Amino acid sequence: MILEALRDVTFWRRNFHPEDDILITEKVRRGEAFQDSLALLQQEFLCLLANLKGDIPFYSPRYIGLSRRSVAAGNRRLLCCDAS
Repeated sequence: MILEALRDVTFWRRNFHPEDDILITEKVRRGEAFQDSLALLQQEFLCLLANLKGDIPFYSPRYIGLSRRSVAAGNRRLLCCDAS
């Protein structure tokens, strides 16, 4: 869904400003420098995701308490409120 949203915005922008040139041509995309840059970007993105996953403080009592409180509030709402 995120990819679909990004593509939709891209096509909307392209149609809204048809006078804008295409900056990254197919020739540039097929070039070795572009492919190397893309591979580096992918590698750094995966490292960033790994670091973000490692930064979640599962061990922290504060994190555990906040998680349980929000789940409990949601469950209480389901049990107490009318489904309609």
